[in-house]
Amino acid sequence: MPDKLTSAELARVLNLSQATISRVLNNSPLVSEKTRARVLKAIEEFGYAPDAAARTLASRRVDTLGFLVVNPRRLECPMRNLLADPFTQILLATVEERFRTNGWRLLVSVIEGGLQEIVQLVRTHRIEGAVINVARLDDRVIEEFRQTRGFRDYPFVLTEIVIPDLEVPTIWADNVDAAARAVTHLTNLGHREIGFITGSDQLFSGPERLRGFKEAMESKGLSPALVFRGNYEESSGYEAFVEMFKQKKLPTALIAANDRMAIGAMRAARMLGMRVPDDIAIMGIDDIELAAYVEPGLTTIHYPIRELGEKAAEMLMAQCRREEVEKRVCISKNRLVVRGSCGANRDAGQWAPRA
Repeated sequence: MPDKLTSAELARVLNLSQATISRVLNNSPLVSEKTRARVLKAIEEFGYAPDAAARTLASRRVDTLGFLVVNPRRLECPMRNLLADPFTQILLATVEERFRTNGWRLLVSVIEGGLQEIVQLVRTHRIEGAVINVARLDDRVIEEFRQTRGFRDYPFVLTEIVIPDLEVPTIWADNVDAAARAVTHLTNLGHREIGFITGSDQLFSGPERLRGFKEAMESKGLSPALVFRGNYEESSGYEAFVEMFKQKKLPTALIAANDRMAIGAMRAARMLGMRVPDDIAIMGIDDIELAAYVEPGLTTIHYPIRELGEKAAEMLMAQCRREEVEKRVCISKNRLVVRGSCGANRDAGQWAPRA
């Protein structure tokens, strides 16, 4: 056997074509698992590799981590523009920066074929591990997380999702607290009639932010009945506001479960001849960049998306170093950001209940 193994010599030893060796080295799905295993075993035994790809296979180590958005095709009404969502963009940019500064490359993908596809990415050495964000959540997806073979055996971190009894490192921020802080700000301004536009009930944050609103209202002796359905898209905030107006159920203040819906609601208010904040106060949650540039500026709760991404990246890299990591991490760093959309400079007595 030569001191330096080339792909041609490896092909001759294994009685395979050089094209087959090349496919294995490039993780092609066109190679059978049996053949792939033969090539990997030979590389390990001989200890030599012709190029970086083969050295990766021989050492079973890659320099790439993943940011994967799970959006199974079988679910109805899949979300559009998954990677264009401002929340996801901030999370992704933060994870990428932390990986890059620590010498890792990033693979970004939307996974639509099921969780076994994620496991296969690691098994075939495309990635070492991944931060996983779930686009839509239901009982079937939860059960798939629990049942997918091999899922617990590799470095993964789940973000903004909590699955009981799943021993995979998981991180999320306090959505209940975020909505409660919004209620507190508005009641401190004198509001007693406060409405809420919900987020998607197929995301972990949707029901949690609704729960935070209801619990905070009830704790202050106020009715949480003015709830209208949204799905985190700007258009749903617009439509929810129009529906409130048609039903004559407009409160004096409105909380949207994210900034995008709050901006949609503000546009609807203007289209209906209402002034924000003179006729109605509106605020959001997340503090995306656009919130500071709408007119008036959107009062919101700063949700720790960047801190979430930084911690998720650190947890994943620690696993790749074979270090122990916490299984459950909740970040509580929400804070109020006051701009113009709630009229914080007004006297509380001006917010009289609507007739």
